[in-house]
Amino acid sequence: MDVGQPILDLALSPDKDKLAFTFGTETTGLKVFGMKEGKTTEFIPATERIRYPVWSTDSIYLAAWNSGRSNILFDMVTKRRQLEIEASGSAEPNLGKIVFLSNQPKISYVENGSLYEMEYTGGKKVKIVDGVSPTSPHYYSMDSRFVVFHNSSNQLMLFNKSTGSIQMLAESDSGNPFGRVVAFAGDKPTLVYYNGGSSGNQFYSYNANNGSGEPFFKNRQTVLPFTSMLANKSRQKLLVVEGGFDTYTVGGVREAYCPYTQLSYDYGYFAPELWSPDGQFVLSPKTAKIAGLNNCSLSGEFVSEIPDQVIWLK
Repeated sequence: MDVGQPILDLALSPDKDKLAFTFGTETTGLKVFGMKEGKTTEFIPATERIRYPVWSTDSIYLAAWNSGRSNILFDMVTKRRQLEIEASGSAEPNLGKIVFLSNQPKISYVENGSLYEMEYTGGKKVKIVDGVSPTSPHYYSMDSRFVVFHNSSNQLMLFNKSTGSIQMLAESDSGNPFGRVVAFAGDKPTLVYYNGGSSGNQFYSYNANNGSGEPFFKNRQTVLPFTSMLANKSRQKLLVVEGGFDTYTVGGVREAYCPYTQLSYDYGYFAPELWSPDGQFVLSPKTAKIAGLNNCSLSGEFVSEIPDQVIWLK
């Protein structure tokens, strides 16, 4: 598949049938490659500033972000625009990216500092909570009862939709966020997040149901940067890189211990794509190598040149 222009983002549908990608330079567009039929369909020409395509969990809907000016949702059965949400009330683009709720046919997004939810079919938008930063991603628990976000002061906040209560989890430093979400998964549900600082306990585990939290690493003394912990796509497993690498469940159980395997990777917006779908391998675009998590192996370079974009297909 020769696009003829730089590819900026890759997003494989959960059913692994379609590959969405943005392309272009100063202006960008959106195309989708059908894995079975081998055909590429253009959904948005490279006349906008389209980025960060994201799929619904059932692979039926595809959303794209137009640099804060609008959000566009496509029905991939009919291959038509389902709805377009345009920014309003400000001279500056202020619309956050669409997030799909995992257990409901709804999308959410931030506009003018408020978090809204809306059904796929459009209709009335429902305000969930105010004081949300549009430039930082927000995260739902698997049952969609809790939302984690940065507020306008870049403090990390947890909002309980059932009770309307809100709690600060991490402060900011002169407007720079300390708190960063690593994973929010499980039935409890469990939130793993980074809280900066100079001690060995920058990573915390928080039970959203009962409001209890503790350091993720019980007796750690050395400092780990935020980019040393990487969640897989389901956010059920965590990779910890420090010279070698370990893997953990979100509940804190270590599953693999590989202290002498050198692994490095570039942390980015789509970092979970570095995990293989079966959770047994992690690829490193920075070195073009693949780490085997079950046997602590590290492959040779799988391509001769470092790739610009890379994604697991199966």
